[in-house]
Parts: sequence; C-alpha cells; structure tokens
Amino acid sequence: MKRAMLLIIAVLTVMAVDASIRSINESRAFTVVITEPENSLISYECGIEAKLRPGYWSAVKVAQLENRMQEEVIINYSQHLWIEGGEGIRFIGIDAPLSLQPLESQEVMGGFIVDEHSTNGKLYFVFSATWPNGSAVIKTGVCPLEVEVKHNSMSVWAFPEGHHKWDDESRGGYFYYDGGSLIVPIYSNRDTQIGWLQIMGGETTTICYNLTSSGYRIDKINLMVKVDEIQENNPDNYTYVVENVDRESFCIDIGEFSEGYIAAHAVVR
Repeated sequence: MKRAMLLIIAVLTVMAVDASIRSINESRAFTVVITEPENSLISYECGIEAKLRPGYWSAVKVAQLENRMQEEVIINYSQHLWIEGGEGIRFIGIDAPLSLQPLESQEVMGGFIVDEHSTNGKLYFVFSATWPNGSAVIKTGVCPLEVEVKHNSMSVWAFPEGHHKWDDESRGGYFYYDGGSLIVPIYSNRDTQIGWLQIMGGETTTICYNLTSSGYRIDKINLMVKVDEIQENNPDNYTYVVENVDRESFCIDIGEFSEGYIAAHAVVR
C-alpha cells in the first residue's frame, strides 16, 4: 500500500509541474519516483534543441539522466513515439545500454535523419531502468522532445556571362535581353549552378525559373523587367514579386517585351 501511494503522488507531481511550465520556453526538469526508498530517484531533464542537416545522420542529445540512487542503474532504450507531426524525420536509434553509477549523470544520444521536406513534431522516449533490487519504466511523455525544422533559405540569381553587376556588394546583377528565346544559368550565392532561367519571346514574353538541383524549391521570385537600364538593386523596383511559390519551376507571362533589361532573383529552400 505504501508503494502504491508513492507512485500516485509521483504521477500527480509530474502532471502539476508540466501544467505550471507549459508557457515557459526554457529547459525544464522533473523527477520520476521509481521505488520506495526516499533516495531512489532518477531525474530526467528535457527542453533540448538541436540543428539537423538534411540528408545526413546527426547525433542529438535526447535526454539527461541522473542516478540519485546508491547503486548502479542500467538504462536501456525501449521505444519512441511521435505525439504529433514528425513527417520526414527518421529516428535510427540510441546508444544503449547505458550504465549510471551512483550519483552519476550522463547524456543520452540519439540518431536522426531529416529530409528537405521534414515537418515539426513532438516525440517522447521510453527507457527501462534496472538495478540490483528492482526495475522501472521511464516515460518522457510529460516532457516531449520538440523537434523544430527550419529550412534554410538561399538567394539565387540568373545571369549570363558579361552581365552587369550591382554597384553594391550584394551578389547578382542584371543583363540585356534583345528578344527571342534565351536560356540563362541560375547560380546560388556559392557560385554553384542550380538551374536555368528560360525566356521565350514572341507576341508575349514568358520567363520561367527552373531548378534542376535535387531538393531545392522556389520560395519567392523577384523579377525586374525594364526597357531602360536598371540603375540599382532596390526591392521596391521589382516588377513582379511572387511569394510562397513552393515549386521547382514557375513561369511568369510579362506581356509584350521585345528587348530591355532583366534582373532575375529568387529565394530558394
């Protein structure tokens, strides 16, 4: 009976702590009571943040476990469960078993792989703890690991050889178009070609952004088209601005335009 009462108190304590810190964006900690002796505790720290590179295996700290007992505790990974989201994120395991000596604290590392289209998510882990006189299951669901996926944006420009560079220090510039069909390479800010700008002239002129490097998608298009020479790189001067494109290719019909100057910029992710 005494042991049952302790377990109930532990659950209520954990729930109360969670409710009180729900709106606080900081590292949080709670303690799980796993056996009757007052010094038989394992603490679990959460509120962990990590940056993952798409397409690569990354080792991430998923827990900080502390043994507050006077005997060795062996920690084994049991499973992980997504509470919500997490599409495109693959969890590939934890380095276990983990031995915690009396009063010792250790990080628990897990492996993740994310792709270019991964989404945010929350997951929790289940560990089993064993020691000479007992065992317990540790669930981190009260304090899940929050995975925030931030897709890095990159500025790209389309320009042929001999283009006009901006007078400022920004990357890119503009070029002269004298009608007809023209294909111009699109370069990243690392001088890597990632696609083509296709201009198709006629009664009306169509300009298409086409990304050919795997994984990239257009987020925003900034297109400036002028008969007179372009004087400066001013965002307010762009003739066409298209946001939230989320495609690999996108075309804009600019109407009748037989010759003039073009500045073709885009933000890709």
